Amino acid sequence: MPINYSLKPLTPPVAEPVSEADAMAHLRLETSGESALIARLITVARMQVETWTGRALITQSWRWSLDRWPAGRAGILTIPKPPLQSVDQILLFDGQGQAAVWDQQNYEVDAGNDSARLIPRTGVLPPSPGRRAAGIAIDFSCGYGAVGTDIPAPIRQAILMLIAHYYENRELAAPATGMAPVPQGPAALLAPYKVVRL
Repeated sequence: MPINYSLKPLTPPVAEPVSEADAMAHLRLETSGESALIARLITVARMQVETWTGRALITQSWRWSLDRWPAGRAGILTIPKPPLQSVDQILLFDGQGQAAVWDQQNYEVDAGNDSARLIPRTGVLPPSPGRRAAGIAIDFSCGYGAVGTDIPAPIRQAILMLIAHYYENRELAAPATGMAPVPQGPAALLAPYKVVRL
């Protein structure tokens, strides 16, 4: 039986993967009276890349809420939104909705690859939450780093290509349209970074 879960951002990235100057140079604009537009296109392109790849780019934190621990896997969880930086805390909620922190000595984090895992230590059984819905909350930090240059160059290039695409096709970046398909060029650059969950 699948586990019901939700992901909620706690702290957004404090910067974007590319600067306005980077975007303007890519667009071959010497000066622009469209700073607000370019800033918005940078954000839209970053969000589309994060959605399409399943990754976090600039450091950010999230809350992953689950109803229960997985059955049959000794409580091992694969943490979403790589690359993982840290598991900040695990909260267990009782029947009255009061949260208690599950001690970090009870688990270890395998953050060595894109399938970062939370693993209860040998002999430790994850305690069942008292609340049936969203009884477990795992707060974690993820992303390549705090600045754009921490992000792999192909991802940054794909973002610049998306910015140019949206600059020429502005209606695609309108909030009402949602996320448009990723064009072939950026998609090819991003393909090795797309997270595939089995």
